[in-house]
Amino acid sequence: MKWKLRQHGQETPYVPLGPFKLRIPFVHYRFEWPDYVQGLMMCAVDLAAIPLLMELLGMPFEVALAIVILNGLLYLTHHLLGDPVVPGWITPAIPLIMIYVSQFPEDQKIHALIAFQLTLGILSIFLAMTGLANKVVRIVPSAIKSGVILGAGIIAVITIFEVGGRFESFPWTISIAIGIGFYHFPTEDSLFNRVKGEAQR
Repeated sequence: MKWKLRQHGQETPYVPLGPFKLRIPFVHYRFEWPDYVQGLMMCAVDLAAIPLLMELLGMPFEVALAIVILNGLLYLTHHLLGDPVVPGWITPAIPLIMIYVSQFPEDQKIHALIAFQLTLGILSIFLAMTGLANKVVRIVPSAIKSGVILGAGIIAVITIFEVGGRFESFPWTISIAIGIGFYHFPTEDSLFNRVKGEAQR
């Protein structure tokens, strides 16, 4: 196991793969409970999209579940390929995407969503290949980034706790989830901290 040979503070071992640094679980980094629990929570958050897909797009449960699983697997490619990023820019845009998609007739909603995602994907690949992604991130003020993320959180809280919201239907589940969300798993040598340190170098 190559992770055993790593000295504290050094970069995590990897396999060079073009512009990427491939890190295989259990080979290049060890299993750690904090990383596992955080990843488990992240996958659980994705499951919240299933009711949205079923309600907004009229998808069967099985199709919505397959999409969410694929989304979660694609999230994993970030740290597997050495990209020190936590996906999250898309999540605050969900309310806007829902409003956009709801303007189309029932039989065109999925096509509208696919067209939007393909356009966003092409734009993201273009920004990455040209190196403009770093400039875009630097140009956008931190206040706007924070506002978008905080706004998404506030909207989520409002939809849960407003009169007739989901808290009335699932009080125990939401209360337990909030308690777990406030619980912090500190670790000095977690994968996130190692990748974060690599990005700062």
